[in-house]
Amino acid sequence: MIGVPRSVIGVRSTVLPEIAGIGLLSLVSLTPLAFSSGVESVDWVLFHRPDPRGLFRLEPIVGLDAWLHWLARILILVGLVHVLVRRIVPFTVFRLRMGDAEIAPPEPGTRLFEVGRRCNCLTSLRVLPRRHGAAAFTAGLLKPRIYVSELLVEVLDDRELEALLLHELQHCRSRDPARALVVTTLVDLVWWLPLARALERRVMTKIEFAADDAGARVGRGSLASAILKVARFHVAPPAPSGAVSFVPGAGVAVRVRRLLGDSEYPSKWPLDQSRIRATFVVLCGLWALGLTAYGTHHAHQPHADSAIEDGQVEDD
Repeated sequence: MIGVPRSVIGVRSTVLPEIAGIGLLSLVSLTPLAFSSGVESVDWVLFHRPDPRGLFRLEPIVGLDAWLHWLARILILVGLVHVLVRRIVPFTVFRLRMGDAEIAPPEPGTRLFEVGRRCNCLTSLRVLPRRHGAAAFTAGLLKPRIYVSELLVEVLDDRELEALLLHELQHCRSRDPARALVVTTLVDLVWWLPLARALERRVMTKIEFAADDAGARVGRGSLASAILKVARFHVAPPAPSGAVSFVPGAGVAVRVRRLLGDSEYPSKWPLDQSRIRATFVVLCGLWALGLTAYGTHHAHQPHADSAIEDGQVEDD
């Protein structure tokens, strides 16, 4: 067995910096879009306009400011559709599928039941029918559960299966499905920021590494073998939004090399400078859009206010 430095296996790493970075990028990115797309509503709130219809007024596509308003609205709409198509719909379908009557806890006396009892995860363990392929994942936001297919139980030996269950149990204890769903939803919403996508990959990699550390207690070789077997026999599509898959489709080679002695760790990976520069340019463009839209709107606002006052005077 190849030795692994203590600095690799068992390292405690947090994803809070990456999640905070994604949240900050989302706030900085969406704020100018919100101002430019809903400038009438902002005016109504800031200046206490008496007519509540101002909250729902949409300017016609006339003039630079109206074009900028609609450009901001389109960007936000595309982000919302992105989230709907890639996250909300798959998550809803996934939850409906998980209500299948064929999905049940392992039966007492079976090999999966005995291994699950050793891992202390019987209460959260569920068995998938063979049609799901060699699948293993953790799903559920408030009460995460471990799903393992019947085919995978046949493919893995006891030590490999135990390593897999400990890996998935770590996902349950850390509530990784909820963290992954929040991160991926935010990144899909601000799809125009290259740096946000890079931070998302770092979050998912760290999550998998932390779970690998838990599974490696059985044996690094057993866990690495289980990862390779699942990757080889995995015929079902990746687990949809709201689930953290044992083999998510990427990073298999990095995880195996790490288990077998590679000291590479995500906290030491520098961020791509080109992504940082591209994100800075995009943010500058969005703020230019927001400030221009707000400024052009207020450039003719006094004329509108004077017209309203003249109309009120005439009525009086």
